[in-house]
Amino acid sequence: MPCESHGVFIKDRLRAIFRTQLASGVLSVSGADAWLEDYPILATLSLEAYRSDRDEAFLQHAYSSIARYFNYLFIEQDADGDFLIESPDWNGAGRSQERVAFNALLAMDMENLSRICLQLKVPLRGLLWHEGARMIRERLTTACYDADANIFFSLEPLTNEKRWRDGPFLLLPTLFPDGIGENFASSMLRQFLTNPNTTRANPTDGSGGDGSAPFGESNIKTKHLLESCLVPEILERNGLVSEAANFRKKSMPQPGSTPLEQSSTRPSGAAVYEDYLTCRLAQSNGEHLFPPLLPLELFSRIAIAKYILRGEEGTSLMQSINEILHYVCMSRSPAESASNYRTIDDKTALAAVRQVYQSISIVKERRKRGAIFTPRDRTDIPGFDLDGAFTRLIQDVISALHRVESTIFHSQGNEKGFRLSSHLLKERTVIGETITLRLNISVNRAPEAIRSVLLSREALVDTLFHSNLPAELRPGGEPITLFHRFSVPSDWMPGIHTVPFSVTVRLGTGERRRLYFRKSIYLDPPVAFQVTFPEGRTLKDWGVPLDVQINKKAPYPVVIQTGWYSPSGLKLKEGKSQEIYMPELQNSVSTKLHVLAPSPIRPGAFPFVFKIFANGLDLGTISSTLFKHYQWIFVGSFATEGDPLLQVYPPERGVNLFAVFDGIDSRIFWRMLPPEALSDNGEINLGDLLAPNGVGFLYTVIKSTRPMSCSAFLSGNVPSGLLINGRLVLGSNPNSSPGQSQCTIQLKEGLNDVLVKVVGGEGARIFLNLGDEESLTSDEFNNNLWELVDGFKDFYEKRIRQFAESSSTQKLATLRFFDQEANSVSVIGTFNGWSAESSQLKEISNGVWEISLHLPPGKYAYRFLVNNRTQVLDPRCPVQEPDGFGGMNSVLYVE
Repeated sequence: MPCESHGVFIKDRLRAIFRTQLASGVLSVSGADAWLEDYPILATLSLEAYRSDRDEAFLQHAYSSIARYFNYLFIEQDADGDFLIESPDWNGAGRSQERVAFNALLAMDMENLSRICLQLKVPLRGLLWHEGARMIRERLTTACYDADANIFFSLEPLTNEKRWRDGPFLLLPTLFPDGIGENFASSMLRQFLTNPNTTRANPTDGSGGDGSAPFGESNIKTKHLLESCLVPEILERNGLVSEAANFRKKSMPQPGSTPLEQSSTRPSGAAVYEDYLTCRLAQSNGEHLFPPLLPLELFSRIAIAKYILRGEEGTSLMQSINEILHYVCMSRSPAESASNYRTIDDKTALAAVRQVYQSISIVKERRKRGAIFTPRDRTDIPGFDLDGAFTRLIQDVISALHRVESTIFHSQGNEKGFRLSSHLLKERTVIGETITLRLNISVNRAPEAIRSVLLSREALVDTLFHSNLPAELRPGGEPITLFHRFSVPSDWMPGIHTVPFSVTVRLGTGERRRLYFRKSIYLDPPVAFQVTFPEGRTLKDWGVPLDVQINKKAPYPVVIQTGWYSPSGLKLKEGKSQEIYMPELQNSVSTKLHVLAPSPIRPGAFPFVFKIFANGLDLGTISSTLFKHYQWIFVGSFATEGDPLLQVYPPERGVNLFAVFDGIDSRIFWRMLPPEALSDNGEINLGDLLAPNGVGFLYTVIKSTRPMSCSAFLSGNVPSGLLINGRLVLGSNPNSSPGQSQCTIQLKEGLNDVLVKVVGGEGARIFLNLGDEESLTSDEFNNNLWELVDGFKDFYEKRIRQFAESSSTQKLATLRFFDQEANSVSVIGTFNGWSAESSQLKEISNGVWEISLHLPPGKYAYRFLVNNRTQVLDPRCPVQEPDGFGGMNSVLYVE
């Protein structure tokens, strides 16, 4: 099928896709079109189809559908609101990720949606999509770049886990103007050229990549179609022209050939797509996917449409932009441009660039005199900052002109082989350190004389070389080497920073040439810190410890300050803030802090924020949550019949702690939930307790001091339901997305029965949280089953005896304590989860308290709790050990 006929075919396929669109904006793609879920280039395809017959009605339909679809992505698929869209893992893992490849292609397609707006003569809407593409690009650069591995990574939003699963598509952000800088981009690309599979592996864990075949061979596969078109474009845009030509020659069919159509292993529709795109992109050298000078076109259309430039001013601007476009196309594809465009020489192109600069000056001046956007403009695009977006568009235009001027610079120097190279001696640094830029100027064909070299960086101008006697450069001779030094500004935040430079060279003839380039610096924080929880994140009655490790990278003294905030009442024993001084020669420090739980403490989630500063610089925030579990008892597994969520089981008719039931394989009864089932992240793991084909129940009681409404959140990897006072109020089923549920429940004054029904499955786990800080406070909400449930103490002791009788390894350990003033004594320790209620001593005589425990052999740390308030060591125990908080525990050995 000839390439020219593919446009009509693509248009028909797109029309079929657009007809599937729901009111929400969702598009349904399947079969040969399913690849568009991974390669969101709908606008690009629409433009290609439009070029075949100039059907503007089709283009209008395409714009309407694609705009609604992109709006759906940002509203529904961007869960954390960071302008990066979550999409399924290409490797089929089923977990949503903020994938570099998906978002990079989405940003590129949004630029082409902006081009569609220009074609439809609605440039302000084009500005909207151009601004959206900018937001994605900026976010990818700041959030998804790994400086240590010098590669981009995809991100799992819930876990912040980095993923390297997009192959060469991880290189896509190097195409973005003003992205990570040519120095990092160049080294990343050379790493890829040295080993094309490098980007398929996780550079930190050594795991394999996406499992696809090595790339760069002639056997193109569906998944590698865009790679074969994009990688040469990436190389070429970053100055690796010969490498791009070699790559394109090896991996892409030549225009007019159709080897992909001859494959019998793929649907014919997919083959046509592949052949069409490969053909078109090979012919255009990627121009159809990447509109590099879109900001110039968008700027001119808005300036003329809003009458900022009038008459001859607008005509001159459009003519200059056309000349620049022709010049750029000619420099990229000389053979094709010679037949399609009139020749534009360097002098004409430079004059066109200056004309655009003049138009920008006129626009800036006239904007000062009054607003250029009308109330109707703002009504047409509500909630969008037109003025700010137009200001940023002008900055993009200037950056594009700088790239054109740099192309002219290299073209002018080709005759004599004039070359100016730049190199940062250090690309990673910290605030306060000096950065050195080295410039080398040389020739390799004919002599050249240099009178002066000026370097501009932001508002600073540095004269690197000036002499009345020109310096002579000769082929094969020593280059002129110059240096520019500057310190990292104190207001820079850690992360990647792209610094623009311009170098103006005055030749011996008086001619001036200007080169623009951008270098990136990765700014490490003065210190790196890590916060860990050595005993997990499950709150004990008193709290939990946390360890803070600080490593200093700066070569100067640093004052570390920390701040603590918790809306849920968590406090630090050491106070809200600490200050640590690290002198010049000290590189690391470790400290232990102690999180104190509020008293009394209720079950639930307890969020906190831990901030750290170095010399006043905000280094980051640890936002996390500690958990206090409910006191659960469990029964299971019941046999399932039909739909287990609809079937009614005995516990749903009323809870009797001493009842015995018929289970799947044996008689079952209520028992305490073992501590190992309670995870640090608040989940309850029932994998070892619940048969995969069974049903189990978790039961607890909460006491409310008043009638109240509160939130309830239930999630898990298996179906589950929440019953409050015998009524089903909430259900969660991972088999029907999203697998989590939330609602508002009503608690009555007094006791409330809480029953969670769980359907078995592999590794069954659930998460339940009731209330928040505004609806449930500790003094209103009691979950102490020892106080609330009649007969609970007898139930607990009976289960302990049954457990002891069923295990021949249990040993009897007796503890005694003497205190004539005590009203109550409990033992808390590692054998009972430090619970004050579960192991209470009995007063066997005046002041003599005693308890007998059935424990497996092992080592146990413990203390006595007197009057439910004071913790003391066992005076009869000769063995003690540190508790990790500056105190001691008594130690019991059971043999």
